[in-house]
This record gives sequence, structure tokens and C-alpha cells, in this order.
Amino acid sequence: MELEVRIRKKNKGKTLDVNLRVHGGILALLGDADSGTEEVLRCILGKDRPDEGRIALGESVWFDSLSGRRIPPGKRGAGYLSPERSMRAGLKSGLQARKTLAQNLQRDLPKSFRTKKPALQDQAAQLLKEYGLDGLGGLYPRECSRGQRILAGFAGVMASRPNVILLDHIFDGLDAFTKAELIRKIRGKIRESGVTAILATSSEAECCAFADEIAALSHDSAQPQKIREDFFAHPETVEEAALSGCENITTVRHLNATHLSADAWRLVLCRRTASAKRACAGALPAGEMEAMDSAGFGISKTGGSTQVISPAVPGDPSRTQKTPWVRLEDTAAAIGIRAGDFRLTGPSDQQRAGAPGKDAQVSSVYSFSLYDKEISMEGEFFVLRFRPLPGAELLTARFPVSMVTKKELEEAKRLRVPEDKILILKRG
Repeated sequence: MELEVRIRKKNKGKTLDVNLRVHGGILALLGDADSGTEEVLRCILGKDRPDEGRIALGESVWFDSLSGRRIPPGKRGAGYLSPERSMRAGLKSGLQARKTLAQNLQRDLPKSFRTKKPALQDQAAQLLKEYGLDGLGGLYPRECSRGQRILAGFAGVMASRPNVILLDHIFDGLDAFTKAELIRKIRGKIRESGVTAILATSSEAECCAFADEIAALSHDSAQPQKIREDFFAHPETVEEAALSGCENITTVRHLNATHLSADAWRLVLCRRTASAKRACAGALPAGEMEAMDSAGFGISKTGGSTQVISPAVPGDPSRTQKTPWVRLEDTAAAIGIRAGDFRLTGPSDQQRAGAPGKDAQVSSVYSFSLYDKEISMEGEFFVLRFRPLPGAELLTARFPVSMVTKKELEEAKRLRVPEDKILILKRG
């Protein structure tokens, strides 16, 4: 059943503007603490009233500002869960401190189970066992771990047979093991039930592990939702790239229709056509080079300035070739590079970067020199911070320790990035 959320609401001096359609499955609403994700959930739940718009589940209209229709929270059948509470139909405060886990679950079961107390107790015991809480029914919430409380709260939400499940930052602050286990269990139960669910979160990792689709909420406006793979592989805006975990983002200015200047990185971005790439395969430009390759991403130093350099004519490094450039998007406002998309080059450039041989297809890669290198270790990754030119901003590259050694990073002179990994971004 499709959930439609098309609302506008004044929110802390700003206007929350959201347009979502959830066709079953799990949608992650990704945004920071001030983006309005919690307000969106409260509007769906019925606890907050939008200034205008429409909220509907299938044929059932929950809110419509034009007709004046507004269904009370208790009649919407939406289940809500947050780290502090779970609410059935938006009314009941979740795990009551003076009731045991079993008693809390008994309260959340549908009325059809409440005719006989033994049946109610048996059903609650079955739910506890189903959610891995067997033997904990006699405990009070304060005697349980946070992960157990969240799981018990979710069991209560599911016991109420909701039409929609709203999860408000439920994984925040959990240790990695507990979070992974809860994501596996809760995601699995939602999929089994077939109920539409929305997760509000500020973690791109949670989106990747939990959701089917993702919508980024930034500056109180929701970006068009995308399937999970597209959101992380092909962000279109600066906000999406930042929320998807892209570490290196900088604004650009248009030098002309085909060249963008990233002043903070002291680089100029341009792209050659496929025919030009073939024509200059393996060629190097004349002069002092700081970053250049067969794809046409080149800069050199001349009196401290940054310049674009075209590749030299093969066999004659004294002359440059007039190269056709690809027209770049007029809406481009920034470029981004994920830390994990850098490739190491060094003494074995030919093997590492896939440099083209005589009959090989031209490898479209952008090359970066390494200045002011800083190498550290974070978990199972080496983190390399460097400047592509003296005076430029630091960039971040990340390499699995299983793939490279620290000595290789220390000896490296350049890094490369495949052409299709350079993100050309627009403002949201």
C-alpha cells in the first residue's frame, strides 16, 4: 500500500517542505538533527499538524488541508518507536516503567487476544521468544539493556498490527555489535510483515544496512528519493553527497562551458571526448606537471597560478594538441571524491592504474600529486591525508590494510581516481 506524504510546515523559523511516496518496503529519511526528520514522522503520526498538504495511505486520507480532513492519531494505525518510547497508534507511552516486559506486550496486543488472561499471557510469552527475549518477560525496563528495551518496544509495535511503522533514530548511540543485531532482526520482521516503514536517521551506514530507498532531508527540504544503491553510487547534489559519506567536497566556479575551477584544491576539471582520449593515449604534456592524465584532468604551476594543460601530440612533446572537450553541466556547483575511490600508483603504475598499452583501451583516470602527506590508521583502514598542490586544502584517501602497506603509501608519488568516480554535484 502506498504512503503519500506531501506537506509544508513552518519549523523553527524555516519551512519544512516534503514530498514522499513510499511503495511498501523501508524508506530511510536521512538528515542531521536540525533537518526536520522527527517533525516529518510526527506529522505522519498525527501528533503534529502540517500547515498545508496531504497525507494518505492507499485510499485512506489521513490529512488534507484543502478539504479540512484530519484523522486523529489513534485512528491512523501507525506504530511509532524511538529510543525513549514506543507508541501504538501514537497514543500509548511505550515501555511503562512499572510494568514488566510481558505486561507491556500484553497491553499492546489487539483486543481479540484480551478475552482470556491465559491466552494473553501465552501470546506475550510467544512474542518474547520470537524476538529473542525469552526468559526476560518478568524484568522491568530499567533492568534491561538499551538494545533489549528497543527490541521489546518494537515487538509491542508489531503486536499492535500497525498500517505503517515509524522508527525515530532508534539505532543512535548503540555499539556496533548491538546495532548490527537489531538491524538484522527488525529489518527481517518488517520484511516478513510487508508493512511500509520509515526510518529517520543521521547515519548513512544505517541507511545502507537497513533501507530499500533513501530520501535526504536538508535545509528542511526532501531531495527526490532513490533506491539505496543509486543514492550512494550516484548522488546528484552537494547535500546528498555529504550525507552519503563523501569526505572530499569542494565548490567550483565555471571558467567556461567545459572547465570547472576547484580553487580550494587548486585544480581545474575538464573532460575529453572519447575520440580525443584515443588520440592522446599515453601522451604526456610538456612543462612542469602536477596532475595530468589521458582523460584531461590537468594542472600546472606558473607563477603560483593553476592552469589547464592539454595533452601533447604523441611523438612531439613540444606541441600541444587542440582537444575537443566535453560540455559540463550548467548546474554544477561542486565536485566530490569519496575517500575510498582513490587508487594507489607508484613504481608499478602500469599494473595498478591499468595504463593503456598499444592495443589497450584508454584508461580514463585523474591523477593527483601528493604533498604534505599524513598517514594514520582507523580500524582496518589506512587514512592518507594530502594536498594535491602546496597551499591547497587537504584531501582524504582511504585504503584497506589488506590491500596496501604503510610503506607503499609512504613511497607513493601520486594517486588516481577513475573518471566515473568524480562526482559533479549541483545545489539541492
